Amino acid sequence: MSRVLLLLLLLLPVLPVQLMAQPKADGVAGLVPLPASGTDPWFAGNTLFGDPQDRLWGLAKTEHPGLVAFDPGSGALFASAAGVLVEVKRDGSLLVLDPELDARDLDVRKLAGLVAWRGPGGVMLRHLGQPERDLTLRAGEDLFEPRFDREGKRLLVSESGAQGGRFHVLLLADGSALASVQGGGPAWAGPDAVVFHRTVHDGHSVTGSELWLLDLTSGAQTQLTHTPKVAETQPAASPDGRWWVFVDALTGQLRTLPRAGKEAAHEGL
Repeated sequence: MSRVLLLLLLLLPVLPVQLMAQPKADGVAGLVPLPASGTDPWFAGNTLFGDPQDRLWGLAKTEHPGLVAFDPGSGALFASAAGVLVEVKRDGSLLVLDPELDARDLDVRKLAGLVAWRGPGGVMLRHLGQPERDLTLRAGEDLFEPRFDREGKRLLVSESGAQGGRFHVLLLADGSALASVQGGGPAWAGPDAVVFHRTVHDGHSVTGSELWLLDLTSGAQTQLTHTPKVAETQPAASPDGRWWVFVDALTGQLRTLPRAGKEAAHEGL
């Protein structure tokens, strides 16, 4: 089937997983199993997805669909499909934004006209529809998951390595690093904050992990959890600012944790 026909198909509606509005405690110090499974939770507005590889129905019949990205400014979902960048409409239809961008791992800020993606030699930046202006924002084969802040002025980039993962906060104006921190699974947790995990690994599997918060204004790093029996990884912040959502690496469950000062640290678990 041709690329044009694929992109003209009207497909079935998107059916994401919903986050419980008021989770009830399960007896483990406020940690709440969610009615979903996944490996890397993320929000599209108030809707929770379990994994960026969740196949939205609008992408189900396309060739080589990429990871789905949500733009909070426009409220839209984006992905690479059949070798082009598309916006996935709520009715399942696909709108072509850039016919010359084939990238599985990307993020978009439509109002700013920006797309960032993982290229073969590093993290790339493009003004939508202007491939001649492509810029290598940061070079490196081990970089992945570029994630804009809400305004599209800074970019989170993860990096894998033999000594453990790191992430960088890059300024789009000049590509400089505002911060480079040891840890994984970073996610924006406000205009000037990033939540992430730090794990303990025995060489075969994760044996422990805790959530941390980076304050970009002061540079301070604060440990949020102390949970020997729960390994918090891949955190995300709920849009209302009340909850952390994460994957317990010991069980594979998606869980929530209240985001409120001392309530977020549970000693002795």
